[in-house]
Amino acid sequence: MNKQPKNSLSEVLKQSEGELHTPLETPEPEPTVAENGSPRKTPSTRQGTKVIMGHFPEEVHTQVQYLRIETKQNVQALVAEALNLLFTKYDKPPIA
Repeated sequence: MNKQPKNSLSEVLKQSEGELHTPLETPEPEPTVAENGSPRKTPSTRQGTKVIMGHFPEEVHTQVQYLRIETKQNVQALVAEALNLLFTKYDKPPIA
């Protein structure tokens, strides 16, 4: 069995000298592709929007689902209502 010699940290740093401070090239994001191979377009309702999310206990999820059913609204509408109440509490315009 041949074992490869271990490089010391100083040897690795010497070999990479000059590489540590070179700017990394940011690759262009690959276009989103649907399963059939065609480019996937962002729905117009999501253009100009950002995702806001969080992790909560299962009981919170269940309660939101009950509210969704009771109020006949989708989760997005319930979250918008909750955010607007939060904004109002802190004297911000309700823009959600």
